[in-house]
Order: sequence, then structure tokens, then C-alpha cells
Amino acid sequence: MPVRFVAVLGGLLALAASAHAQTSPPQTLFPGLHGAALRQAVAAAYRPTVLLSLEQSKDTMYAVIDRAHRGGQDGASCLYTDYFVAFDCNPNCDISQDVYNNGSGLSQEHVWPRSKGATGTAERDLHHLFPSRNAVNNARSDLPFGESPDASTSAWYYLDGQQAGMPPEATRDLWSERLGGALFEPREVYKGDVARAVFYFFAMYGPSGTNQADTAFFNAQKDVLLAWHRQDPAEEADRARSDRVARYQRTAASQPGINPFVVDSSLAFRAFFQEGTPTGMEPVASSEAIRLDLAGPNPFRGQTTLALTLSRPAVVRVEVFDALGRRVQVPLAGPLPAGRHPVALRGLARGPFLVRAWADGAAVTRTVTAQ
Repeated sequence: MPVRFVAVLGGLLALAASAHAQTSPPQTLFPGLHGAALRQAVAAAYRPTVLLSLEQSKDTMYAVIDRAHRGGQDGASCLYTDYFVAFDCNPNCDISQDVYNNGSGLSQEHVWPRSKGATGTAERDLHHLFPSRNAVNNARSDLPFGESPDASTSAWYYLDGQQAGMPPEATRDLWSERLGGALFEPREVYKGDVARAVFYFFAMYGPSGTNQADTAFFNAQKDVLLAWHRQDPAEEADRARSDRVARYQRTAASQPGINPFVVDSSLAFRAFFQEGTPTGMEPVASSEAIRLDLAGPNPFRGQTTLALTLSRPAVVRVEVFDALGRRVQVPLAGPLPAGRHPVALRGLARGPFLVRAWADGAAVTRTVTAQ
């Protein structure tokens, strides 16, 4: 059953080095396409048809894809907490069991949960598989991703620790958060990685691919994932990881199977948010549960106000992003009663800003301009 670690490690490392040397530069894929046509083109071009076995995917993830070196030791670290486990097994051991440490170490996290469609071939797709501390993997379970208001967070996770109390502000971004049984928020530095893994999975295994991914699960979190993708854009390390994975996965055309959402930063918006709006402008969303309306001047000087209307009590988060997708303000966060609530915007530099509000899995947006 186990793939013997040392017997294959030399070849795996050689492939990883080769993949790193061939890292692809950023580019625009399928220019001119958007919406359903783009989703179909992406799935046809990039969905892998040749993948590793389940056991091989685990060993390769640890030994090559997410291999790390710390304190003079090789090992792997948790996507959500940065908890590091060193490789310390003998030459004939199973590396997956080695880092598992009888449940106290790492296991393979499916960023897209198996219960939501990551089965069969999709379960083995390395673009959505990452090492995770086993306890945190279990805690996240099949929760959707989202922003957990700090004051309402029920559990915080960092390294090998878990606590209910809020960490100090200076280190808070290092922690992942769980909001009861509602959602899970990864640590800040890996939010973009998680977003691009989810976009990839739904493009390959949703309606445009094998039609097995849960569409409602994707729609409930896609707005916050786009924000994370923009505020934590893909870097060289992300493209290098995509290329490492592509060494083990081939498309129907026998090409290396990369994650196109790492290569093209515009792809997520064009594929999932630009249905019927090829102008490049993000549409304003609406929902029965939540509305976001202008209640002050736009464009504005100094300050303006938006009106947030809730049809029922909800935990709400309002964030402001600049033209580069960077989060610059969080004017409102926490539980609110039903009704109309003012959202004041002030102290913004000149330029356009995207204001997004989340509540009960729904999201709405408004664009404002500071003069």
C-alpha cells in the first residue's frame, strides 16, 4: 500500500528542480473570453486527465510539492497554522504516516472538501491539496471559507496551538479562525492561495468540467475568495508550486496541468464575475438578505456614507479595497440586528474603491470614488 519514500525521493526532487526552473511568467489566458465561454475553455484546456494515485499524491505533496527546510531539517508545514513537522523516518517508511505522527502531526487537507464533490479523480488533484495539522484539518471539515469577525471567532489556530480567546493584535494575522459551524478563515498570508485553489477546483470539476462540484457551496464563498485573490495576488512561489504540480498531472492534450488561476490574475473575475458584462467593470450584486446603497455623495471629498440594510439579524463584515485589490479599511464588523445601518467612509486617498459587505453567505458591492 505505501509508496516508499526514499526509493522515489531522488527522482521526485529532480523533477521538482526541473519544474522550478521552468516557472511560467504571468500572462492573460483566452483574451476576449468571459463568463460561460471562458469557463468552458479553461476546463477543456487545463483539467487533468492523468494524475497520481491517492497514496502517491500524498507522498509527493509532502516530499516535493510542499517540502520545506527549517532548522537544518527537511519536512512540511501546515497551510493554516505554519506548524512544521520534520521528516524523521527510516529509509523504508511511508512519509505520509511519518508526518501524521499518530494524529498529532500533518494530514492532507482538501481545500475543496470531499463531501462537496472532491471524489474520484478530483480527490487526487494536487492543486487543491495541502499539508495541514490534522486537528485543524478536522476543525475546518467541509466549512466554506469566509471572514470571521474577530470578536465573534470561536476558535483560533496557530502552530500547534488552539485557543478561544482573541490573540494580540500584533500577531493576529498569523492565526486561522473558525466561526462556529459557519465558516473558516485561513491566516492572511495564504488567503490568496486558498482562493485560487477553490477557483481552480470549481472550474475543473464544476458544471464546465465534470459537474461534480457543489455549485451552492462555491457561490456562497466566491465573493470573499475574489477579494482574497486580489489582496494576496499570486507570486513567484505560487507559480513555482503550480509548475511542480504540473509535472505529475497531464491534460487531455498531454500537456502539463498547471493552475491557470495562478498564471492569470484576471481569470477569476472574467470567468466567474463577468457573465454578460465584458466591459471589465464588476457588477453591483444584490441579495434578499443584504443591501448596500449610497446614502451620501459619490464621488466624494473627505467622507461619504453607505446604507447597509439587513432583512434579518446577521454577522456582517464590510471591507474597502483599493484599485490594486488591497484591503484598506474595515469600517464595520460584527453581529447586527435587522434594519438599516450607516457605513461611514473617511480618510481614503484619491481614487476608486470597491466596498464589499458580507452577511449570511451573501455579498454585495458598491464602487465609490474619493476625490
